[in-house]
Amino acid sequence: MMDEKNLEPLEGLPPDLAELDAELAEMLASERPSFGPELQAELSREWVSRPLRARGALARHGAAAVIVAVSVLGVAVSPARASLVGLSQRILTVFQDKQGTVVELPVDDVADLPISTRAGQTEQASPLDMAALSEGMNPVMATEDLPPFVPGLTTYPRLVNRRADAELARQFYPRTLQLAGVGGTVDLSLWVDSTGAVDHVQMRETSGVPALDRAAMQAARELRYHPATRNGRPDGTWVEFAMTFTPDPDEAVLPIPETPGVPAELGWEVPDDWSEATTVPAPILLETRELLQAALGESMEDIEDRFGPIDGLLEGDAPAGVSPLEWRNQAAQALERAMVRDPENPAPYLALARIRRKQGLRDDARMLFGRGVDLAVRATRPISPRLLAELAWENGRVTREAWLGWRGLGELSPEAMGSASCGAMRGAPGGVVTPEALIAWNFNCPDALNELFATGFHFRPEGQIQAGTILASFREAVDAYPAHVEANTEILLALADEGAWQALLNGSRRFAWASQGHPYAMLMSGLALHRMNRSEEAMVEFENALDLMGPGQRAAFEETAVLQAGGATSSGPAFWRPIDPILNTQVNERLVEHYARSAYALLRFSSLQADASRVWLRYGRPVAIRAFGTGSGMRTEFWDYGQGPDITFHRPSSSANGALTSESEDYLEDLSEVFPNWYGTLARGSYALPARVSRFRGRMQGSTEVEFHFSIPTEMFSSSTDSLELGLFLLGPDGEDLLTSRRMISAGEREQKILAPAGVEVSRVAVEVYNPRLGMAAGIRVAVHEGARERGAGVSSLMLTDAAMPLERDIDRGDDWVHPRRDARLDDAEIGVLFEVYDLPEDTGPYRMSFELVSEEDGSRTSVKVRPAGQETWGIEWLRAPVSRRTVEFVTMDLSEIPAGRYTLRGRVELDDGTGIVQELSGLARLIALPATQIPRGGWESEWEMGSF
Repeated sequence: MMDEKNLEPLEGLPPDLAELDAELAEMLASERPSFGPELQAELSREWVSRPLRARGALARHGAAAVIVAVSVLGVAVSPARASLVGLSQRILTVFQDKQGTVVELPVDDVADLPISTRAGQTEQASPLDMAALSEGMNPVMATEDLPPFVPGLTTYPRLVNRRADAELARQFYPRTLQLAGVGGTVDLSLWVDSTGAVDHVQMRETSGVPALDRAAMQAARELRYHPATRNGRPDGTWVEFAMTFTPDPDEAVLPIPETPGVPAELGWEVPDDWSEATTVPAPILLETRELLQAALGESMEDIEDRFGPIDGLLEGDAPAGVSPLEWRNQAAQALERAMVRDPENPAPYLALARIRRKQGLRDDARMLFGRGVDLAVRATRPISPRLLAELAWENGRVTREAWLGWRGLGELSPEAMGSASCGAMRGAPGGVVTPEALIAWNFNCPDALNELFATGFHFRPEGQIQAGTILASFREAVDAYPAHVEANTEILLALADEGAWQALLNGSRRFAWASQGHPYAMLMSGLALHRMNRSEEAMVEFENALDLMGPGQRAAFEETAVLQAGGATSSGPAFWRPIDPILNTQVNERLVEHYARSAYALLRFSSLQADASRVWLRYGRPVAIRAFGTGSGMRTEFWDYGQGPDITFHRPSSSANGALTSESEDYLEDLSEVFPNWYGTLARGSYALPARVSRFRGRMQGSTEVEFHFSIPTEMFSSSTDSLELGLFLLGPDGEDLLTSRRMISAGEREQKILAPAGVEVSRVAVEVYNPRLGMAAGIRVAVHEGARERGAGVSSLMLTDAAMPLERDIDRGDDWVHPRRDARLDDAEIGVLFEVYDLPEDTGPYRMSFELVSEEDGSRTSVKVRPAGQETWGIEWLRAPVSRRTVEFVTMDLSEIPAGRYTLRGRVELDDGTGIVQELSGLARLIALPATQIPRGGWESEWEMGSF
């Protein structure tokens, strides 16, 4: 490597070559910082890696190497350097050998040229000294001193029709919004492929109006570009694009509140208090402006005349009406010179790094941000902690963009896939596992693919390595400025991904204290509290956050369309009440869960309208996310939710968001009809209570008596001293609580019998057991009027009981010897069945009674021998005289010859006029090989009728 001390002009050169030599000597300082070190390193590697005998040939081609390297600069190289082509035979090339010695390589046809030698220098090259390079340079560089823009080897996409965006905006503008005067701008990222077509659309920033966002994403697909080129060949690349919908004032005649479907509050409004969420926090904007102006060495007026507003220069955004490509190249050159002029100033590094990032040069941007951090840490001049935090945040963010290509990325070995088959598909064609093949397996043979993932999928380690580097940058930002919004948010999201809920709560509270109550801190605090079974506290956090974020944000959080089957329109309490998983608490856990998912989805995916957010809101966090892909192209993600097919996305490698594949769109649409959303298992536990439920005709007209028999699961008790809340709830058609009874029970009261009389206004009855200490509930909800008929003869539910031999014909459901069973097992040789026959005609004669078991596996039927109350013999069919218009029947079934299997018990009562009434009890199991579960035949430990306490 050349020593910067040896950059003095060569003596005795003609004027034109002296000028060229001086310009070459400044190359390391005047070109983008990465060029000089990269070129030197590349030449050094080539030199030391070749045999000694080949170095003479390499020296003879040194000038050509310089020409090629300079041409790579493209837009950043002035025309003077192009003269190297004609002067290549008169240049002295200097290399460094393996020992660090600088070696002079003479060129034959320049022997008579009076050039001062630089041979004999043996000291190691020192790091680049920006201050030394700046000596002798003019403190102010006028506009005319800037080299003109020269196209290079890389070109960027250009719209074929420069007015296409305006034309498409008019074409796709939703008519109702246009008439209402509702407009906005949607910032998009477009992948323009090598043909110039828009192959993928991602939303960078929402307009705040979902209809406009959708319209912009649809319209953008119609754009056509002249494709980017690299070395003369068409290539794909990302393009940032903003589509603006501007209403025509002559047509905007309808006021917003009166427009159907247009909310009065539009947009995701953030109060002025949270202006720190912009790229450059407002409190440091003035400081950064002043630092950049000092580095440029010009007045603010001159800077704005050349580049437009200085804020745009800081952000890397060209002013309106200026070619972004030309503007960024000119701005980059000015910033590079500013770095030489004021080498201890971090502001030019911040601005230039943002330009490089937007040009897709992430490695350059990361190097520049890192250099800016180093300067801010050294603080040779007053630098605020906020500016240091911003540099560290930007450094972490640009690293994160590269890391996104590794997120969840893994490999499935062809050998593992080759050992499985899916119908006509078998193995990995050609020994290559393609995402398309995996998607086909996913929706045709999901179980086989899940088995393959479990045994043959391996995550790539690079993602974990980069993730640690990213978090280190974010922590550096928070250490410098504890209220930094974006860095705090990323750290908290990482803790949520790890399930570190206590650490997430602590971090959220520190962020809230440092920022004086930022709503993002409250959202993440609410997420942590809810996951820690503290849903009441979580609800307070969510409410406070939404109050700060405004009505528009609250409306987006409470939107329920994504959680409902197609065509459903319920909202507010009418939607949330029926799906509250735990009725014994003071909050609706399903609503709190929705807020928790919305908080994560908003901060992770930037919008609740994104495909990933829609899936996250419906079904929560997947069990695992696996990604496939190669190079820098698209990733195919598989979101595993356990049973059934995974949900699949196509995601650009540098984007956090993906779009659902067409197969998953169809799958989710079908799934929503039967399984629109899921509460999940990450919050307060809500489990099914294993109870036997029977319905009988009530004493009052149209009423029903619902009888529950169950044993409280052992898991509900954390110790023998626990007290549980036992609740009985009568619910209306919209889930409203009509009547509630609660009482406390101890661990010794596990066996329960509950009788709930329900009138005609009651739609459902719920029984729930809740342990406040564990935050765990078990419950059951049943429809009331199944099995009850308003008029005419009818039969109640079939209630399984222990076998008995009552000698009396006239019995009562409440007799002490009636012991209802709490499970669906048919493992005993004899089991009893109790039911009631209602509203028999006054002059009716005897009715026939019989029972059969229907196999739920093959549909076969087996008649069952029974022994009714008051009888001592067995029979298949019995003729019974009614005791009254409401007759209770009890029979004991003989199951000694019934094989193992799953059955439905079917009872039939046929009146003397030929009318047949059938009642069934399904889901019964007979497992002869297993010991039968015996329920104590003594009295009930606890019996409870509604309103008895």
